[in-house]
Amino acid sequence: MSIQNDVKLVTLEEMRFISFHCFGEHPEDIATEKLRSWVNAHNLTDHVEEYRFFGFNNPDPSAGSPNYGYEQWMTLAEDTITEEEDKVRNIKGGLFAMLGFRNATPEMFGPTWEALVEWRQDSGYEYDDSRQWFEECLTPKTLLTIKKGTFSFDCYMPIKKIND
Repeated sequence: MSIQNDVKLVTLEEMRFISFHCFGEHPEDIATEKLRSWVNAHNLTDHVEEYRFFGFNNPDPSAGSPNYGYEQWMTLAEDTITEEEDKVRNIKGGLFAMLGFRNATPEMFGPTWEALVEWRQDSGYEYDDSRQWFEECLTPKTLLTIKKGTFSFDCYMPIKKIND
């Protein structure tokens, strides 16, 4: 289990995705189950490696409450047929600082985000609050098959040059 050593600056293009949002004590599990059901219903299980999977707290945990929100995304191809009740959105692209961890448990999220925030403090960049921060799961088969084991993730922080 290891955090990547170097923060990378990456530019992401605008993406189209389907979104699943849940709120409670363990919203990641519920949002992922909703996504899993949608993937199965659309016969995409054998093709998950063709898509990207992102997630983030929405809203963040607050002091004194075990409840918080989590939103799970999966990118969609332009020709993917969706239903009216599906929450399909676009995410604005732009510049991101990216730092990841490989072959680790979800407990590595905290240290990875802390390392990314620490990097930003002396980087010449500031957080761009006009765009969403998120994690990308690089092991979607593990995510969607409820396998216990290790995951690989990249954490993305939207940034802009200071004084831009």
